Amino acid sequence: MLVGERGYYAPKPFRMESFLIAMSMKSKEQMGTERFVEEKPKKTIKKTSRYTVLLIPDSTDHSKTFELTFDHILRLIVAVIAVMIVLISLLVSFVLKNYRLEHDNSKQLEIDSLNAQIEKLQDEKADLYEEVVSLTGVVAKKQENERKIEQEMSEAALPTGYPVTGYALIVQDPTSETGESVKGRVVFNTIIGTAVVASGDATVSLKMDDNVFGTQIVLDHGNGYKSIYRCSGSVKTAVGEEVKRGEVLFVITEEDSLFAYEIVRNGEAVEALDMMDIQG
Repeated sequence: MLVGERGYYAPKPFRMESFLIAMSMKSKEQMGTERFVEEKPKKTIKKTSRYTVLLIPDSTDHSKTFELTFDHILRLIVAVIAVMIVLISLLVSFVLKNYRLEHDNSKQLEIDSLNAQIEKLQDEKADLYEEVVSLTGVVAKKQENERKIEQEMSEAALPTGYPVTGYALIVQDPTSETGESVKGRVVFNTIIGTAVVASGDATVSLKMDDNVFGTQIVLDHGNGYKSIYRCSGSVKTAVGEEVKRGEVLFVITEEDSLFAYEIVRNGEAVEALDMMDIQG
């Protein structure tokens, strides 16, 4: 019990149902307020869906209009880009094709130039080969001629020729009775006018008196051979002279004159008659 200004009053009884109803209403009011605060009206942006294009020509008063939507513009842009891509592709292809063509032409020109050079070199090679063959023939012929000349000179230098011209008779060496004969010596009996000649190409290396035959001449043939001539005829050469085969060394001036002929090889006497037989 409570006491008021006007006296005592009794409290009202507590009812749970009334309390729950009041709380429920209060919650609904709060939720409504919050919803009212959160859900603000959104601003709407009006999108332009199409455009109107006006065409006014200079020559007439009539104008034309047509509408373009966003889809039309987008398609037009895509088409322009596609056309540009195609044109660029064609241009690149054309440029590449021309480059390849020029490159191929350049290569072909180089190949043709190289082929021409190869043909020229082959022609030069053929000409050089012919020259080499010709020169080889000339050289071979020259070498053959040189060999022949050397052979002829070598043969000409051999004392194989017959040492007298005219009448001559081989007789016994008069020094054989006294034991002074020389191995391989040949003695001829000659008459006036008979010529004693060189039996091969040589150089006169010695001229001296001979106690038995009168005069002695020695020829050096330069190949190890020396030929010796002894007689009493008239001498027709001198020391140091170059003589050829058949060249006159003496001329016999007396009847029944003796002429002795000898050949020495490397200091040793050889059979002169055998050497003359080689020549024939």
